[in-house]
Amino acid sequence: MLGEKMRNIRKSKKKTLSDVSKLTDLSISYISQIERDAIEPSLSSLRKIAEVLDTPLYMFMDDNNTDDLVIRKEDRVMMKFPKSEMFYEIVSPMPTPEFTPSILFVEFELKPESEDAKDYIYHASEEIMVVTSGVVDVCMGEKIVRLNPGDSTFIKANVPHKIINPSKDTIARGYGVISPPIWPIKSK
Repeated sequence: MLGEKMRNIRKSKKKTLSDVSKLTDLSISYISQIERDAIEPSLSSLRKIAEVLDTPLYMFMDDNNTDDLVIRKEDRVMMKFPKSEMFYEIVSPMPTPEFTPSILFVEFELKPESEDAKDYIYHASEEIMVVTSGVVDVCMGEKIVRLNPGDSTFIKANVPHKIINPSKDTIARGYGVISPPIWPIKSK
């Protein structure tokens, strides 16, 4: 249940109810009731708690069994970052309090004449990207690399980059591997 998952995550992060309460402006009683499955929390409250616990929001809602490491296409989790035209489906197993994958494997789709971010992004993870259809331009600093179907690239950690689909009418698709994983939890 949601409450048990939340409690396990909170304890694994070594946070007390009081810690979470102070950082979320939610009462200790309210958080305790959530953890005991006595009440159904609002999405807004779950977002606050997820952010404080540095945990993806879906972790509280995902009922995946950690013994089941087969991910069916219809069961994939969809991700979309704010202000981005790139959509992701998570292909790798989802993290749980008992199991945290060291890589994130995603399938991506980028609309024609769009980019994954308006500004360059960078993070402490390494990425490998392979294009399966369409064309993408990978901008890494001043360097732009065009990837056609079957091409791949490696993006080192902390290198500013963004992905552009220069096509006027073709959706670009492919796969990416990110290690260590980056799990978006904030939405704006």
